[in-house]
Amino acid sequence: MTIGTTWVHMFYRHREAFASNFPVDESTWLSLGTLNFEVAPEAVRQYRICDEAKHQALLKSSLADVRLHKELCAGLFRDLGYGKYAELDINDRAEIAWDMNVPIPEHYHSQFDLIYDGGTLEHIFNPFQGVTNVLRMTKVGGKIAHSQGIGDQINHGYWTFNPSFLVDFYQANGCVVRKLFVIDVDGTEFPIDHTIPMIPLGRGTAGYVGPAAVLLSSMQLLRHYLLAVPNEKPSFWRRKAVDLLVRWFGPRVMQYPNFSLIAVFEKQKAVEKIAAPFQSIYAADSVLAKPD
Repeated sequence: MTIGTTWVHMFYRHREAFASNFPVDESTWLSLGTLNFEVAPEAVRQYRICDEAKHQALLKSSLADVRLHKELCAGLFRDLGYGKYAELDINDRAEIAWDMNVPIPEHYHSQFDLIYDGGTLEHIFNPFQGVTNVLRMTKVGGKIAHSQGIGDQINHGYWTFNPSFLVDFYQANGCVVRKLFVIDVDGTEFPIDHTIPMIPLGRGTAGYVGPAAVLLSSMQLLRHYLLAVPNEKPSFWRRKAVDLLVRWFGPRVMQYPNFSLIAVFEKQKAVEKIAAPFQSIYAADSVLAKPD
């Protein structure tokens, strides 16, 4: 996974949501999945998040330079208030090697001040166990941040999550919502009102990200389709159509559609028994919610 320039800008725009609630030297940022640091030099200079010489060394080295990636990520997270940075994964780079389909050992419970999921949960076959582990590992007063792809990512992972999956689970288990929005790959943000359990029928993705963004992403898919002709060069008319799309929609149409859900929660109390929530849009009609 990657910490890219767009995500760095997003962290700083919403710094209060991601910042530690604990003294810097006592707090740890845990990443689910190992992270590569792929941030533009301009952003490194703007936020002064790491030594520029080390960043230049990374740019000139192999992407496999694990030490530099981890050191630069640690510098970014320290600026957000976390004195330590650790990773959980099933590879030998991570400090914690664990399969999130399996309950996390008790000695990891309540150990971390922020757990960041930059796109791991969708690859876990048992996502309920995954979020249960995350909740168990987070300290009371700590934070949980999810960054989940919700765009055209067919077969990227096992799952694509609705916002209510995360909101309902964490609210049912002692957490409050600190931030909830959708972000495009270029950094455009579309807020979500989590107090409204269901968007109006028929609005679909447009209800979350707006019709202009849906139109653009549709044109991005059309451009991809026009150029993606297996084993042959695109025809003259296909290339002309692509030229028109770029003229009408600008350079953003050259990107591939990529929306992500950003959800940040704060754990406000310890929970002994993890609750499986009843989906909020049906809660009022549920026989489980009505007295005998």
